[in-house]
Amino acid sequence: ASVSTTYSDETPVGRPAASLTDGLTGAIGTVTAGTDRVICLSCHRPHGSPYFKMMRWNYRSSTLATALSGCNACHTSKN
Repeated sequence: ASVSTTYSDETPVGRPAASLTDGLTGAIGTVTAGTDRVICLSCHRPHGSPYFKMMRWNYRSSTLATALSGCNACHTSKN
């Protein structure tokens, strides 16, 4: 199965410490499969949010059909 490496640049991902000293490679909206990771800040705002549980998106009024809309902000393509 292939893995999408295209993500929204509005949500951060964790990158290996070496990338901080060696310089980031690739576009901000591109992740490196196998090294970059979804982190708490990918879905939550660290200093508060108007949304439930400091989420980046409003899930309170979500229906089953729209519940993944926040996930789709990062996962811009489905494999």
